[in-house]
Amino acid sequence: MKTVILFLITIIISTGALLASLNAKNPIVGPLVALTMVVLFVLYLTGKNRRRIKQREKERLFYNYFNALQNKRSRF
Repeated sequence: MKTVILFLITIIISTGALLASLNAKNPIVGPLVALTMVVLFVLYLTGKNRRRIKQREKERLFYNYFNALQNKRSRF
């Protein structure tokens, strides 16, 4: 849900910046602001994905360690 809200905010700000650049003295600022917002949103998504991958790797290592301990105990 948070991602959807951030996406909508990104779209609104980007659209506003692009529309504002139509009547601005320096029209390059609007597309730069819009592109910056989109890049920040993409970086947010990739960071979230990286954290999820790291968490899964930690869980996998824990389960492997736990299974190794169980196998070691069952041999005796």
